[in-house]
Amino acid sequence: YVEESTYQTVEAFATTAAKIAITQCHVNKVTVRVEKPSALVFAESAGIEITRSQSYFANETRHISQPHLNPLNGKNFGNTRSTIPERAEAIKTSLPKGYNHFAFIGLGSNMGDCVKNINDALQQLETICKCKVLDTSFLYETSPMYVTDQPNFLNAACK
Repeated sequence: YVEESTYQTVEAFATTAAKIAITQCHVNKVTVRVEKPSALVFAESAGIEITRSQSYFANETRHISQPHLNPLNGKNFGNTRSTIPERAEAIKTSLPKGYNHFAFIGLGSNMGDCVKNINDALQQLETICKCKVLDTSFLYETSPMYVTDQPNFLNAACK
């Protein structure tokens, strides 16, 4: 399955690998780690790690029988790619009640107390912007790119 897939993001690939383990191999919970060496110029690798359980895929009854399926809606990525409105509709079903939009936001800091700065940003998203932070990534320390004579960055993302 892996060798035949043509995913364009490691996130989509990891989610589908988790889905296969849970829906076809009947695993209760799985952690999938994907690294793409040399994907970024100044980094050792680009990578993600996700943990999924049966409840994550509970609303999906479709089993993956072939590669190239979109993990958001199970539609084939081959000749019949899903449209942006179809993907948006799939995302809307996972939004908390009263919210209309869904976004992933990158966060980073290399000045002062970086952890505090990122936590403050998350709190301000909820209090000032009236957003609901649904999930956050781990914090990652990265070397600066392009302008290299500055401190390392702490980076994260939120949903």
